[in-house]
Amino acid sequence: MTLVLRDVVFRSIDYRSLEEFLVERYGFNRIEGEEAVTASDRLRIVEAAHPVEEIITRCSSTEIYEGRFLDARVVVEFFGDIVREEDIVKVDGRPVVVYVVRYQMIKLVSESGYALQRLMEQLSVSLGLHVGKSEWAFHRSGVEA
Repeated sequence: MTLVLRDVVFRSIDYRSLEEFLVERYGFNRIEGEEAVTASDRLRIVEAAHPVEEIITRCSSTEIYEGRFLDARVVVEFFGDIVREEDIVKVDGRPVVVYVVRYQMIKLVSESGYALQRLMEQLSVSLGLHVGKSEWAFHRSGVEA
């Protein structure tokens, strides 16, 4: 069972990325990874009402994480362009960092479609994860007639 997500937007004040969330919240492990930073910008916004500073990093990435969810093995693969933003805003006079990450493509693979569906529900509820487009693919595993 494969679920491909495109144009995914992650926002959090507690976690820097979806990868960090999966590791800390669900105990996933990084099993493979390669990342190349393609551009980095730091902007200071003086006249805006809320943002104080914005740090934007663009990179190209291939990272694979593996873990268990609902007793099923789940592999999560991050592909393509990733844009990481750190918006530093003032809330009640105190600076707060809001992490925003835009993923080009994420692929989730498991033998349990139910586990993938429930994991996506949890990510949507816990993080408000926004997915531009999702595609399910069903695979038959070595079943003999």
